[in-house]
Amino acid sequence: MISLRTKLGLFIALPLAFQMLFSVVIGILLERSELMAEYENRSKEVIGRANWSEFLAASVALCWTGYKLTARPEYREVLQSVKHKLSEENERMTALYAANETQSDEARQLLSINHRLDERLTVLDSQKELSRPDQVKALFSGNELLPLWNEAITLRQKLLASERGRFKANFEDVVPQRKLIRVLMYAGLAFYVLLALLSTLTYGGTVGRRIKALIDNANRLSRGEALNPAIVGNDEVALLDDTFHAMANAINEAAEKERAIIRNAVDVICSIDADGNFISVNPAADDLFGIPHEELKSRSLLDLTDPESLNDAKDSLTRARSTDKAFTVELAMRSTDARRVETLWSMRWVPKESSIFCVVHDLTERKQVERLKQEVLSMVSHDIRSPLTTIQGAVEFLLKSNDSSQSQQSQHLLTLAKNNCQRILTLSMDILDFDKLESGMLEIRKEKVPVLEVFDAVLETMQTIAEKKNVHLSLSGASATVFADRERLVQIIANLVSNAIKFSPNGGTVSLGAEESYSYVELTVADQGRGVPANMTAVIFDRFRQIERGDMTERRGTGLGLAICKQLVELHGGTIACSSEPGKGSLFTVRLPKGE
Repeated sequence: MISLRTKLGLFIALPLAFQMLFSVVIGILLERSELMAEYENRSKEVIGRANWSEFLAASVALCWTGYKLTARPEYREVLQSVKHKLSEENERMTALYAANETQSDEARQLLSINHRLDERLTVLDSQKELSRPDQVKALFSGNELLPLWNEAITLRQKLLASERGRFKANFEDVVPQRKLIRVLMYAGLAFYVLLALLSTLTYGGTVGRRIKALIDNANRLSRGEALNPAIVGNDEVALLDDTFHAMANAINEAAEKERAIIRNAVDVICSIDADGNFISVNPAADDLFGIPHEELKSRSLLDLTDPESLNDAKDSLTRARSTDKAFTVELAMRSTDARRVETLWSMRWVPKESSIFCVVHDLTERKQVERLKQEVLSMVSHDIRSPLTTIQGAVEFLLKSNDSSQSQQSQHLLTLAKNNCQRILTLSMDILDFDKLESGMLEIRKEKVPVLEVFDAVLETMQTIAEKKNVHLSLSGASATVFADRERLVQIIANLVSNAIKFSPNGGTVSLGAEESYSYVELTVADQGRGVPANMTAVIFDRFRQIERGDMTERRGTGLGLAICKQLVELHGGTIACSSEPGKGSLFTVRLPKGE
């Protein structure tokens, strides 16, 4: 099949080619017609001037005769004027006849005869005046005037007859040619109109129907209807239709996948109108609300909302209509069996559909877990920590007493009990701190804190533990001042020093240092332990993350210390990092802004 580009080219080229050919033919004919018209005008001029020349010649004869018979001066003046005009007219005729060789020779002969006549008349002017016409006639006959006069008349008549013959022949050629031009113009116009109609019908009939099929397919696709059969051919329209069908299939597949995702989604996906009435909803609503999702289309969001959250639901509907941004709101709902359902609604207003698109997530289990966590934290805070503190105090009292009745085994068991109490208390404190950090409820009270005071507090606390492991604690460059929460900063450094002591070898050294710059203060804790593998330095600050599986048991760690340190440092607007070389130790760097 001819391509659309070729058809379009033919549609334009054929009329254009005919128009160019027609213009060339008409141009040639018009050029010939102009030449004939020019020749016609020349013939008319020649004939007119020949007649005028003959009239002037007759006028010369009459004026000369009148002057000779009457000797009146006015005749002489008129004679001289007419002779001058006759001479000019002869020269003009000679110029007109120059294009025709035969006529040019005859015109020169006529001009020569006129000169001879003029010369003879000039000679005769010097003779006496005549009184009778027969004397004039005798004078004409005796001086060769009459033969010359007759010869001039004969030449004029011959030239005039020749030019009239040519004018007649030219006129006979002009008339048919003008008729031919008119016929060609009418025929060309009719043929051009017919060609245009034929091209339009042919091109419009084939391409137009195919374009309409494409438009109909586009409308069908927008309405979700089946498309027309594919257009047959291999031109551009057919290729476009094939592409359109492929696009429609892709859209249908994507829409089907989207519908499948919505149908099988765990969360409720629905749309509601401005008043909260359900327009569409997926099957997940069956389990969440205990109502078949098809029946929800006749219900309102407000009908399912718990009275406790009713005002929040109304405010959410109003807010959705006033903004084009998505937002979330927690609403307590009631299912058909009166069960309370905690939900998180994500809402967004869709102006084009005048509806609110919603995704509803079931928070019931998460809320229950949160409540359980709060109960556990409350138990840790009050039901475990308080008795443990009492037990730890009693054990420490027994250890400090010098009761000689206590055996060495009793002393060992009391020490073990004390350490385990401290371990559980530390774990409970870490859990409580981490929960506060996660929930954003931990407050930071910043003040100017000398770094030396922080290091001294940490060394005082850790000195006994370091001595038990035969680890030396050193301090350098601690003259800086930092703007921070004193208690939390001590907690950060103490946690880092505690870890450094745990992983330091017997006789090792843990070094504390500080370095002050223009806008921040760097606090460092370095040890000579086993180090941290390169693949662990980025994740070591994650909660419950240990370098080796046995660290939590052997080193008696909770896996929360470094995670708490990281969050506390970030609350101060700082950073914490670890650099290490396995087998040579680790360096932890805390960078805090100097602040005010």
